[in-house]
Amino acid sequence: MTASEDTKLLASFSPDATRFAFQANASQKNFIDIYPLDPERNYTVNSSSVNRIDFEATDLNLTDVVFQSWCLANSGQDISTKTKRRRGTGEDDEEQELSSTESFLINVFQQGKIVVFSPNGQDILNIIQNKRELLGIDTIGTSLWILDDDKTVKHFTCTSTKPIKTFHLVDGKDEDILDFGLLNFPDVLLISVIVEDIVYIIDPTKRRPSTVAKLEVPGCRTCKVLDDEHVVVAGANSISVIKFKEQSIIHTWELGAKKIDIVDGNIVALGEDGNISVFNAQNPNDVLTVRVENNSIIEFGGIGDRNLVVAWLNVNEPNFEIITSAQLASGQNIVLQQAPQPLLTNHAPDTQVPEQEAAEREKPPSKKTSKTEQDDTSQALIHALATTLDEKVVTELLISNTWSEDRIKEFVHMHLLPSRSNELFVIVSQLLASDVWAESSAIRWWFKWLLRLRAPHLDALQPRGNKEIKALRANLKASSDSLPILLSMQGALEMLRAQAKLRQELSQVALEDADDAEYGSEITYANGEADDFVDALDYKK
Repeated sequence: MTASEDTKLLASFSPDATRFAFQANASQKNFIDIYPLDPERNYTVNSSSVNRIDFEATDLNLTDVVFQSWCLANSGQDISTKTKRRRGTGEDDEEQELSSTESFLINVFQQGKIVVFSPNGQDILNIIQNKRELLGIDTIGTSLWILDDDKTVKHFTCTSTKPIKTFHLVDGKDEDILDFGLLNFPDVLLISVIVEDIVYIIDPTKRRPSTVAKLEVPGCRTCKVLDDEHVVVAGANSISVIKFKEQSIIHTWELGAKKIDIVDGNIVALGEDGNISVFNAQNPNDVLTVRVENNSIIEFGGIGDRNLVVAWLNVNEPNFEIITSAQLASGQNIVLQQAPQPLLTNHAPDTQVPEQEAAEREKPPSKKTSKTEQDDTSQALIHALATTLDEKVVTELLISNTWSEDRIKEFVHMHLLPSRSNELFVIVSQLLASDVWAESSAIRWWFKWLLRLRAPHLDALQPRGNKEIKALRANLKASSDSLPILLSMQGALEMLRAQAKLRQELSQVALEDADDAEYGSEITYANGEADDFVDALDYKK
């Protein structure tokens, strides 16, 4: 499997299409989202079920990812390891067992590091450190094959750190490798190594691996198995079906592809234009096209060797659609309708229910702080920073309700010594990381103005920053991702409260109307009589 030329977007389906790994902007965001996919729910995904791999917490950088693949446990096979690592928890190693149907993501980083994540992405299952840079990786089941820049092929399992088999390339060893992949034939597993205009097919099962075929295909970039005797080779300008043992080309389509796969005997190719073309060697003149209206397909995968699942972006979020085998066999072009952009709001309705009004009334009135109190707090903090730097005392002074943002800005600019900036920033970072949602704004103001005015003096902002700032970044990312969801939930709850209040008012009105109707049926006024009754004995002129 080769690296994508588009380093900003990462997208891949697991082999069983039960998960989808995605990041729209890997150059700016240091995490990958894992979308669980369920055919019974028509591949619709609830945002709360998405798992996130946070590379920040494991000291990894998403921009260093050069390859991405998946491993899938074979049916009836258990995978276990005693080297489970929990990201950022420091817990003791414990045994982990994976279901035989689970798939898990593999990321290959620069400098030969291979990291295998658990199915939900929350744990690191295994780390393989190769001494040389990797040129390619491919997987089948729990097996993982790599090719490094020493032109060495190595076979691992997804839970092993030492190779099961190792051998050096003979053909292609002095050439630039363009692609490395596995060819899973029914009776044997072969390897394809692609160099400029040539595909070498190698049998790694022998004691001395040897080349079984050399295919000369101009512009070749990737190779897949079609059936027992044929392979499909695709490049920038053509796709060819080749009988590889005889090295003869059966048919060629003048159409380029950046990815190909075989689904239900059909050749499925994703072009640079974001459209999918479907070919069949039995009917080479019939070409079916799958596209999304006003959009581009970013990835596809086969489901059970018959159906096809495609993904495209809708406002930086992936959408999924199933293309059935019947649709593929129909020969009719398929145009998928892009879902309308969801209308999201981060603001709750501007109405207050009785509970909110009561809570507002119960809040104690804010106490105004005098200038003398502000000066006293500033002097106390200056003294604490200049002498013992007692963390407890400094913390109490930092969170004092006497601070305003202007006052904090002035203190950082005028009174904070450069030598004490780093110590104060560490304390502020720890306080903010421990309670991102703190009601008081003082700590956030301290953090803001320390970053703006004292950044050159902060060790945490240097390339080898400390653990506190990394933990803070992770907490801030989690809180910023949760905020829109919490706000939308708050809006929904307040709408339900308003509806309950309205129902209560309507029921009260109905009761009052019923009482009025009952009272009116007993007393009838006529001839202009009014509601005022006067006793004749008490009447005096």
